[in-house]
Amino acid sequence: MSNINLIICNNTSNECSLLNAMMFDINSSPDFNDKKIIAAPCNHNKGVTTFKSISSEIVPLKIDHPNTENTAISHRFSFMGAHYSSIEFFANDYCSEQKVQDCLNANCVIFAIDAKIELDIEMLKWIKTFSLLKTQKVIWAVDYISSSDFNEEVFAGLVEKLTLFSRELGFPHASYLPLSISTGENISSLRSKSSWYQGANLMEQLSLDTKHSATALKATRLQVIQADRSNDDSGFIEGILIQGKPQVGDKLKVLPSGAGCTIKSIEKTLANKETNLYSDRIKFSIAESFELKSGVILGQGNNLPEMADQFEANLLWLHNLALIPGRQYKFKLYNQEVNATVNKIKYRINENTGDKLACQDIKKNEIATVNISLDKIIIFDPFKNNHTLGFFSLIDKSNSVIVGLGTINHLLRRSQNIHWQEIQVMPETRAALMNQKPKCIWMTGLSGSGKSTIANMLEQSLNISGLHTFLLDGDNVRHGLNRDLGFTEADRAENIRRVAEVAKLMVEAGLIVIVSFISPFRSDREMARQRFQNDQFVEVFIDTPLEECEKRDTKGLYAKARLGEIQNFTGINSPYEAPVAADIHIRTTENPTEQAVSQIRQYLNL
Repeated sequence: MSNINLIICNNTSNECSLLNAMMFDINSSPDFNDKKIIAAPCNHNKGVTTFKSISSEIVPLKIDHPNTENTAISHRFSFMGAHYSSIEFFANDYCSEQKVQDCLNANCVIFAIDAKIELDIEMLKWIKTFSLLKTQKVIWAVDYISSSDFNEEVFAGLVEKLTLFSRELGFPHASYLPLSISTGENISSLRSKSSWYQGANLMEQLSLDTKHSATALKATRLQVIQADRSNDDSGFIEGILIQGKPQVGDKLKVLPSGAGCTIKSIEKTLANKETNLYSDRIKFSIAESFELKSGVILGQGNNLPEMADQFEANLLWLHNLALIPGRQYKFKLYNQEVNATVNKIKYRINENTGDKLACQDIKKNEIATVNISLDKIIIFDPFKNNHTLGFFSLIDKSNSVIVGLGTINHLLRRSQNIHWQEIQVMPETRAALMNQKPKCIWMTGLSGSGKSTIANMLEQSLNISGLHTFLLDGDNVRHGLNRDLGFTEADRAENIRRVAEVAKLMVEAGLIVIVSFISPFRSDREMARQRFQNDQFVEVFIDTPLEECEKRDTKGLYAKARLGEIQNFTGINSPYEAPVAADIHIRTTENPTEQAVSQIRQYLNL
């Protein structure tokens, strides 16, 4: 019996569920062998029957956004020799982690659209997701409420447009059919209203040659979820079978340690006795006596996953604001969470021509090939070999919203050619020689807010006290290290990234570093903070109203920006995101420079 993991992405104006309509329509079929599921019409309106399953399993998904209600309709059933795990959601639903996982597991997707074929930007988001995931079976179900305004000529025109669109997205074998969610036409049988359509009905199309490339590589991948074997007399360890068909006697390696082990015995559990389907949960034992820690991944000894912190990936961007290289995000791949930075956008693909186009950013619903670096080494497989360990999401660290989905192409060789060199003189030793606690004092504020003035006086004050310091001023750094950078959002992000790395090195040298940069974006300042230990980074908000900054502007930069002579000028034609909870908040219109310096020293206990 074949297994079909089905996703229905509904972008129709019909208030009825296609999955519920399917359940109602096949309930009376002799091929339907799961009579426990009963569906019935919920109302009749002007001769049109709508459907609602009275026993449908309503699955509440994780609500990632407080103003978004997320539910999906889910059914499990068997029909015509296939077992279905089916989920339907609407195109404008929020992109939660659960929905992403459902999409990843799918080997078939139905895009339900209106006959008008008006695909909105939210539907395009899901279409691009399945394009990124290279889902093998795609069905376009064109819904119509009334057959009077839908005929063979209209449908043929839609198929022509959809065929071109599907080829551009990598769905060369997509199929198309007209149906009616409201009346059940062409769901499990062909009806007379569309007698001109002689193709397979929806259920027949679903049962035809469903494949999924995630099973192409059979190398075993296991994750341990129960580490303590002491409570189990049988010596079994509970795990999740990510991929492959492990056998007794298989040689495995524990990652990331690399320790070897041998499978001694295996106990599989049935997820469904009626369909004889095995669960992805597995109990096994190993011949060796050492304990396997919870969360570790076991790989087949002669075909291991990759381990690296840099790789090339295809990335689908989902956020309304464009992706800017250099920003830091939370990176989630299977059970691993680390910090990630998109270092380079190599190119994006022109969907119409297939050409590789150079670009500086990635806009919403665009797919690009990028280089990504992580702050820790992870375990992964190329997506073409393993969908589970080759797929990841990028998450905004400020609100936990998924902003990007990606598939790993291959590791970057430099990640394996470059190794961290251990050194004997530690940062603590350098700090002890200077008899001080190293700090990074990061001053942020508008141009003209007084950052440089306060930073200069603070450094002088600390030097007089015998402390070792260094001041990194935004203008000065742009004369040397960052002279190749402009003031676009991407250049600003790179500007902060470089300075943060320099400041980190100076802190490791034992210095108290004062950084005076506008650093207008919260995400960039958070990226800088992440470079340091918890108590080493101190954010100081030099808070001066824009009007006051303009009064202080002796160079006339604000005036030029307002006339349009200077582009990307913070506060005028480029935003400044004030700190939400700075460690130190200095209001310059209320506190003179000397008092500001005293406030900083008092906070730092210097």
